[in-house]
Amino acid sequence: MLPLRLAVLVSGGGTTLQGLMDAIDGGKLQAEIAAVISSRSDAYALERAARSSVPTRILRPRDFPSAQAHDTALADTLRQINPDLIVLAGYLAILGDEMLNAFRGRIMNIHPSLLPAFGGRGFYGQRVHRAVLEAGCKITGATVHFVETEVDSGPIILQAAVEVADDDTCATLAARVGELERRLYPMAIQLYAEGRLRQVGRRVITLSW
Repeated sequence: MLPLRLAVLVSGGGTTLQGLMDAIDGGKLQAEIAAVISSRSDAYALERAARSSVPTRILRPRDFPSAQAHDTALADTLRQINPDLIVLAGYLAILGDEMLNAFRGRIMNIHPSLLPAFGGRGFYGQRVHRAVLEAGCKITGATVHFVETEVDSGPIILQAAVEVADDDTCATLAARVGELERRLYPMAIQLYAEGRLRQVGRRVITLSW
């Protein structure tokens, strides 16, 4: 099986990107990262990619006259890269119609909660964990899903849970969920690489060999 060709979209520190690179290096994910594209020029994820000799590009929404123009430029860039799968890794820009139509069924995201809880616009990073704690939840977790028009609403591929401790803070909870994300995301991508994901309506079924 040839390695799955990935394009990874980032906006921040790149811990999720690092987890994918580590999984590839450790033989847990049969993939190669063809390019890392950032919506911010100061994203530390770009340095992580450069250290691993992964090509990088910067497409900042602010450099375009409209969100649609940025979306078109992103879609054109990805058509040139021609990835098998596009992976969002802490990417905070909203994908538009051109991206979603051009790569339907080929865009994955991971979210730090058990969707559909604590998802949608405005729920990212520490905001998610703070909301979980304020709601008094006893469990939270991570969700890998395909990307559709509504934020965090796409068909769910994998989910896993962690307990919320009575003395948890946003930082301690984020650390445990982040560890879970770094295990779960490569698993989902590997299933895609093996052709074992089939969408039936809103459900994603994992096929057994």
